[in-house]
Amino acid sequence: ISNAAMYWSPVVQQEYQATHEGHSNTVKLNDVFFAGHNALLTVITLLQIAAYYDYPPLDSPQRVLRGCVLASLSLLVFSGVGLGCVITFTCEGVASWLWYFMALAQIEVVTLVPKYAMQVQMNYSRKRNGIPIEWVLLDLMGSVLSITQLTLDCWAISDWSAMTGNLAKLLIGILSLSFDAIFLVQHFVLYPQRLTLAAL
Repeated sequence: ISNAAMYWSPVVQQEYQATHEGHSNTVKLNDVFFAGHNALLTVITLLQIAAYYDYPPLDSPQRVLRGCVLASLSLLVFSGVGLGCVITFTCEGVASWLWYFMALAQIEVVTLVPKYAMQVQMNYSRKRNGIPIEWVLLDLMGSVLSITQLTLDCWAISDWSAMTGNLAKLLIGILSLSFDAIFLVQHFVLYPQRLTLAAL
């Protein structure tokens, strides 16, 4: 949502320019499509979770955890919608649309940490890498290219403040790089896969 607003909304673009000495933001069409792709896959995953809600049957602590996750997601959605309504009804008296969409973008950054941290912990407890190394390498390449694009865009418009103007993209790239480095160390150094004669 935030990338689409930064790319298509004239109001958000004007607010960005007003806070960045007249410079345009660095959100490109590929950023919008990538975010849309990510949102679509998240919706598909959530629909699968809903379809297979209690298969296999969950024990009591897992049900409590699932309830907490659902309550947290509901709170985030209702808070986001509520704040959007408040901004609309107060004609941006409470906060600007730019601030609102930047805050929404930070939610993705915040949700990225537990997702990756849980995988690191699972790899540690199982003493093996639980995700395909090809996925890690593609994620690593995407992170490097994302940060490179942001850097080149800032250089092209001679506005290095644009690095923090698209803070979510920068932080997601840095966090992904960091966790991908951990996954690579886990895969190749800490828990290397041993080939067996049967596999040959």
